[in-house]
Amino acid sequence: MGKTRRKEPSKSERRKQLRGLTTLVIVAMLVLSGLLIWMVVNNNDALFNVAIYTTVRGAAVERGSIPTTVVLIAGLVLSAIIHGYHLLVKKKWRTYYHTIEDCENQAYDHAMARHVNWVRWEVYTLSQTLILWALAQHAGVTDIFVLAGIAALHILLQAAAYSLEMINALADTTNDINFGPFGYGVLCWVVVWGTVLAHHFLSATPVGLLIHVMVIGAAVVSVAFGLVALSRYMRIDDMWKNDYTIEMVYLVLEACFALIVTVPVLVRGFALCKINMTIFIDFQWGEGGGGH
Repeated sequence: MGKTRRKEPSKSERRKQLRGLTTLVIVAMLVLSGLLIWMVVNNNDALFNVAIYTTVRGAAVERGSIPTTVVLIAGLVLSAIIHGYHLLVKKKWRTYYHTIEDCENQAYDHAMARHVNWVRWEVYTLSQTLILWALAQHAGVTDIFVLAGIAALHILLQAAAYSLEMINALADTTNDINFGPFGYGVLCWVVVWGTVLAHHFLSATPVGLLIHVMVIGAAVVSVAFGLVALSRYMRIDDMWKNDYTIEMVYLVLEACFALIVTVPVLVRGFALCKINMTIFIDFQWGEGGGGH
């Protein structure tokens, strides 16, 4: 007997799945930010202020400090706000190619019909840039111009990825796939993460286990984002042709990125709120992990 072919979910079922997962991600971002806020309220040291510098005539000059926890909270809350706004607010849309009659006038459905999810790129451009900024400071990047450069290149990276979707929106029918923007994105990724990883591994200050988990884990997830984007156009598997499946994979990766950066900060911060945890803090965080 032949294998029974699995029934493909309907558009309505796919929408429900996507909206359900998006709702979970929104809740996760709000819970993580809420825990960070509670942590800071209970102990101001959990702000993890990291000094920033500029180089003047070959010498580093301190220009103040940035509370990395506040930057991280801003990134998480912004992600929840953007996802929530586009999930709940209804608008009337018309695509470049056709009018959407069955999209219930919502932004996510509009994006699915166009094969270009600009909602996702809003989140990555704004929210994840802030999260990456906080990560870079914990990794040992202290020069304000280097931090600004990392943020700018990360935004260009997201622009390249968005262009990849825009250019290939009709690739399913024309098979004319242009990988040019992907190449530009790879160059941006190499500079961004090369800078972060170099500061992390070449730091003269001891770094604890939590910082290693944060930096290396986030770098791995960032690679996974690129592999998913590439797989979509390489036709490795039919599932990658399904826009709703792609979006759910991206949402899972977005949540993983936020968790990998936030959980070590929470562990460090909760330890600060306890008594007689000095040995644990020093071993797990290290002297170069920010806030020292």
